[in-house]
This record gives sequence, structure tokens and C-alpha cells, in this order.
Amino acid sequence: MSRADTIRELLKWLPEATGGGGGSLGDWIGSGPDSKILTYGPLWYQAEPTWRELTRCLALLKEHRPSQYQHLNARYWAGNEARRQVRHVKRGGKFVPLGLDPHQEITSHPATFAYTIARHHTGSSSTVDCLVYTWPAWVRQHKVDLAVEYLASRFHGSPFLPVAVLAA
Repeated sequence: MSRADTIRELLKWLPEATGGGGGSLGDWIGSGPDSKILTYGPLWYQAEPTWRELTRCLALLKEHRPSQYQHLNARYWAGNEARRQVRHVKRGGKFVPLGLDPHQEITSHPATFAYTIARHHTGSSSTVDCLVYTWPAWVRQHKVDLAVEYLASRFHGSPFLPVAVLAA
């Protein structure tokens, strides 16, 4: 997996790492001006140096390239997930999804995806229940790619994925 691919995967998991989806990096809890306990999720602590460096790089991106940050933000954190049936066809020995818009991706299949495909396909196609993530259609992939490359170039050290992400 390339450095940029690792960062893309980290971006997908950042909301969960920082407290379970939807929260911003600045969500604080406590009572009183001196109680600053950030509400991070367990995933944060599995790769804390990587998450800290990613958030540092995101702050740089937001400051120096706000347009790219806006597209990156909308791509990874402003979309929604919905379960739907997705038709897959067999190409080159692999099942490939059909009918997804350019601003959609499959985020997960049922645990038995491979078994379901192998057992229930009809000829060279099959319909599978999937979780599909859809981001705003105005997002320009070129700007998202430039933002990811910027993050990769500014990232100190080697980004790594927590064990929980690798196991998912």
C-alpha cells in the first residue's frame, strides 16, 4: 500500500478515531475552563502518533490550500452511508460493482460476501447487499487527489494503519 493510499484509508477512519463519527477534532468535554478532555475513541490510541501527525497535516492543508481542504473534507466526512443492492459482474475472474455513480463507493459487504457471490450468482452477474458511501456530487476528485498528495508530502515519519483498521 502506498503512502497516499494509507492516508486515504486513515481519512476514512478519522471520525471514528476522534470519537465515533461526526465529531470534530475540537470536541471537548468537561466542566469549567481548565477541564480539557478530548473525546477520542479507542481507535485513536492504537495509532496515536499517526493520528496526531495526520491532524497536524490537515491543519496545514486547511491553512495553505483551503479549496483542496474543502473538497477533501466533503469527500471523506460530508457524505452518508446507505445499504443497497448492488449488481456485480464477473470480469477477469473478479466481481466488479456496476451502477455506482462517480461519487459513490462500496464501503463494506456482508461478512459472507465471497460466499454469497460464489454461491448465488447467476452466470456472470450477481446482486449483493452492500453498504454504499455517497459524497456530494460537486466534489472534484482531482482536488481530493492533490490534497492527499499534499498530506503525504507533509507527513513526518511513516503513516500506519491501526490493527483494528487492518482487521476490518
